[in-house]
Amino acid sequence: ATSRGESQEKWYVLFWLCTLWVGSYHCIASLSAVEYEMINTFKLTDDEYALYTSIVFGCAGFIALFVPFLIHKMGLYNTNTFASISVTIGHIIFLLGIFYFANGTLSISSSLVVQYSGRIFIGIGYGIQCITVFTTVNIWFKDNEWL
Repeated sequence: ATSRGESQEKWYVLFWLCTLWVGSYHCIASLSAVEYEMINTFKLTDDEYALYTSIVFGCAGFIALFVPFLIHKMGLYNTNTFASISVTIGHIIFLLGIFYFANGTLSISSSLVVQYSGRIFIGIGYGIQCITVFTTVNIWFKDNEWL
């Protein structure tokens, strides 16, 4: 039996986990913001752009195969922490690509490569977070029928 305070704490933690998860989804799924620049800078066809974009999304899906193993070996908390760190590193790499382009240090093509690399880290963290958040909901709220 959980106390009322523990139950409220679980909802609070769940809220922030889901917020992080939704934010990660927005960052990995909003590749259309750079689509025009990618196609024009690299002289890509639509099919080539779709292939490269699929690689970014594939990172999120492929890593999901190993998440049950990670949860079993590292624990749910540590696995989610690892995912959060991956997403944070991805954001930092992405922002460095923008920063160095704005400074004139990188060309636009080099900047976009750095940004895509950051998105791969975001994709890996996002793939893990999807499963850890759903596992947390399953463990914490298994007696609630409406969830």
